[in-house]
Amino acid sequence: MANEIVTQHNDLIELPLRNFNASELDILMAICYKCQNKGSNEIELKLSDIKSLAHYKNKNERQFVEAVKST
Repeated sequence: MANEIVTQHNDLIELPLRNFNASELDILMAICYKCQNKGSNEIELKLSDIKSLAHYKNKNERQFVEAVKST
């Protein structure tokens, strides 16, 4: 997948995002990217798409799923 530019509104930067770790922030931004411009339409995200967009490097699938759940 080619590098893609993600734009975000300044309000997103100012949200209190609890104590997300780096992986959780990357996952959140990947989900936000996939949801942008979708309005209130329901979308389906594949874990593999989130993993790719978040540049998640850990090979342990269980840890990735747990990181997604905690996000």
